[in-house]
Amino acid sequence: MKSTIPTPRPAGFTLIELLVVIAIIAVLAALGFGAGATAINNAKKLTAQNECASLVLAVNGYFGEYSHFPEIDSGGGNDDLDAKTDSDVMNILLALGEEGEKKNPKRVKYYQGKAARGSNGREYGGLLRTGTNAELFDTWKKLSGIRHYQVMWDSNYDDELADPFNNDKPLYSTVIAWSTGKDGKETRGDEGSTNNRDNVYSWK
Repeated sequence: MKSTIPTPRPAGFTLIELLVVIAIIAVLAALGFGAGATAINNAKKLTAQNECASLVLAVNGYFGEYSHFPEIDSGGGNDDLDAKTDSDVMNILLALGEEGEKKNPKRVKYYQGKAARGSNGREYGGLLRTGTNAELFDTWKKLSGIRHYQVMWDSNYDDELADPFNNDKPLYSTVIAWSTGKDGKETRGDEGSTNNRDNVYSWK
């Protein structure tokens, strides 16, 4: 009787097995990167919420000290002041430069924050100080769009603000602030616009 002895299998992976392993690793890596990116973006949103709250406190602190809001020429007539956190706003809140010291003569620094990262027009995530000027950039690294925080205060002193994104809904606040989110875009007067989906607001 002829006996059959099984032929030993060569050690190692076959090509098919190797391709299957590579495909599984690629899927797991994609899932991991997606979850990681979501977690990072959520952390940035939380940072932006905290920064918006700090800006509201800073402007209210100025009002408490001087019994009026910072006076900035925004060309808005009798409308509430609507500005971004460029040097016009931040120099006053930090008492920097001739104009900042004139409008904040007690030289109180109402805003405390970390230094911005990045350089050459791509700064983000904090204060950029250049000599006697300062700007505050929001937390996302944006190559275009609105890179500063936006801030609005009750410069006509009627104890309410118009919601920039909902014209039918007044806000009974004296100061608000917001970030345009990762995309750097916003559409005023249209709360449901896709440009506003990732915005971060101090009043919501």
